[in-house]
Amino acid sequence: VLLGLAWYGGLRRGEARNVRGQDVSFKLHQIVLPENKAKDDDHTTLITGELDTFLRQCWPDGKLPEGKLISDRDVTPDEHELSKRFRRIAKKAALRGSGKDGYCVLHDLRRSFGSRWAGKVPAQVLQRMMRHANIKTTLDFYADVDMAALALLWPEQARQAGVVANVTD
Repeated sequence: VLLGLAWYGGLRRGEARNVRGQDVSFKLHQIVLPENKAKDDDHTTLITGELDTFLRQCWPDGKLPEGKLISDRDVTPDEHELSKRFRRIAKKAALRGSGKDGYCVLHDLRRSFGSRWAGKVPAQVLQRMMRHANIKTTLDFYADVDMAALALLWPEQARQAGVVANVTD
């Protein structure tokens, strides 16, 4: 679930770990993030169609559990240990990314989310989806619309060239 929230929803590690069933509103297409970078009480994120599908696959009856979606039994609450475990898996799977060793880190899932949506929505919408306080952050990191457009138009060539962050599945 953690990886799905990061990949399909662009949630940060700490945000995803603390999402509770009662925070998710399929009707409003949003998730309240009680633990968020802005440290405010009413921070929300939008539920994209792919995140909606993912969550409904995890809970086919539509009844999300009360309390956290990710239990401490399933995923270690130690964020540094969680990151180390993910890096080991990424390295074994040879998933290239932005880690110091050249392999994928958890935050790369969030970056991939932003990159996939960059060519599909206006910058202001992407800013909201990424929950950036300043649009400059969104523009600085995700405004390579040409690359995103090429990846959408030529997905196989983009995969072969290693531009997988911009390719939709």
